[in-house]
Amino acid sequence: MKVSRNAPCPCGSGKKYKKCCLAKDEAARAEKAVIEREPDEDLIIVDEDDSDIGLYLEDEDLSESEEEESEEDVAYENPFQIDLFENDDNLEKQTIAKLAEKADGIDALERAKEIRYIQFAAQRFEGKVALYLKTLKQHYLMDEEMAFEMLDSLYHLAIKKNQRRRFDELIEMLEAQLPEIYEENSAFYMDYRIANALAENDDQKVQALTEHLSSVAADDIDIFSQIMEKLVFYDFRTPLTEAMKRASSSVKSFRDITQREIDEFSATIADYEIFDYIETHPDTASTDPEFTRIVNTISHMIDSTRFIDYLQRILGERKNDWKREDFEKQTGYLKLNMPSKMKPVRYRGKFTPKFGESNLFKLTEEFLYYLYSEESVPYIRGSAAEQHILEYLLELSAGNLAGKLNKSERLVLPEHLKSSMQVRPKHILCPDSRTLNRYLGRFQDLGFPQKYIITMILEQIPAWLRFLETRKLLDHEMLVHEMNEIKNNIVIQILKNWKDDPEDPRLLQRLVKIWGIEPQEQHHE
Repeated sequence: MKVSRNAPCPCGSGKKYKKCCLAKDEAARAEKAVIEREPDEDLIIVDEDDSDIGLYLEDEDLSESEEEESEEDVAYENPFQIDLFENDDNLEKQTIAKLAEKADGIDALERAKEIRYIQFAAQRFEGKVALYLKTLKQHYLMDEEMAFEMLDSLYHLAIKKNQRRRFDELIEMLEAQLPEIYEENSAFYMDYRIANALAENDDQKVQALTEHLSSVAADDIDIFSQIMEKLVFYDFRTPLTEAMKRASSSVKSFRDITQREIDEFSATIADYEIFDYIETHPDTASTDPEFTRIVNTISHMIDSTRFIDYLQRILGERKNDWKREDFEKQTGYLKLNMPSKMKPVRYRGKFTPKFGESNLFKLTEEFLYYLYSEESVPYIRGSAAEQHILEYLLELSAGNLAGKLNKSERLVLPEHLKSSMQVRPKHILCPDSRTLNRYLGRFQDLGFPQKYIITMILEQIPAWLRFLETRKLLDHEMLVHEMNEIKNNIVIQILKNWKDDPEDPRLLQRLVKIWGIEPQEQHHE
């Protein structure tokens, strides 16, 4: 029986099928289809009179790879012996009636959809495009699952073939011709379109799409958060802030959302407004009336005195003469409970952190000013990296990143990291490759790796080490040692893992530049 994409996954993970086993099952179905194909029969995809479809088809480059050379457009047994490629849309009722007659009580339409997708899965890119367009015309075969599965497959192929604009046209056709089906997965389609616009450096299109982003929050907060990561990475703070404001009412209406998560969302909006104001008013000060307005909007969840201290530190108006022991006097660990559905943001709530934690909050806030003033990193992107560095250091100081290896770590970690995993860090403020690798592993889910978060963290780790050196909290010898360890054990491995994923090549380019990695290092085994 076919499982709906939005239904609980049959494996019992508790996740939706589309976010768990769907990709694996689709791959298995496609592999089975290829095995069972009729080797001597060709699938006719486009009729000569389909001139409208022909506009969207291009000649295949059959020399692209050995795998593509051996792959054929093939036909599959049609148990109903009915032409699924009929051109006359007026035959819809008659076609369904024929299917029902041939099916002998089986859900004929669902079987026909299954056949269509098996045929689609076996095609190369141009064949997939043709079948997608045919299914748009035969709209009784196009439901929300069919549309998503087809477009998701086409998205990844279009990226590899540098056909992003063409893929966007395919989405726009679905939106225009079958808007109710488009709306079922509009959050995913928005993510695709924004990712394409970012990859093409089309800022105007990104801003236009972001104007409609608030609707995504109501549909799927996970995808909304995923899009936020991309926009933060490229510093689209103004359109993102406006979209979040429009989305705030939707977020508050979620059935299972907590007050803490609502506060986190509001705090993020406040942070983005602050960053926007600072960057557009170079001579700003913590006493400016604009900050009083922001304080008033979030006064229910903050300590206003602590908030002013935060402003003074990110503006460079206040900094301490820190010593290492200022961060080593904590006797326990206050778990932050970062909400799982939101981007982790600093919670400046009405609580009293332990001594070392309080100082670490303040030090990372001073680091945010350092990033902006000395490293020319926009506040919004610097803040995202700073918050993760803060979370990593809190986890490190608590001993949560050392200890027994889990199953995946036993499989993938190098032997020298496995043997040293239980050793406590030499320096409570200095990232080391073994614990940083474990922290980053939280964002490397095989189905949905959070590459923008990983890149934001890794590109600011060198700046964090330089900052510690300027504040006399780290000596140069240790800085060089840890930089080399992280570069060799984490960054180069990530470059290898991501090299065949062209979704956003600039991520790899930035890591290569920041870490000074030579071409021979990227390919060294």
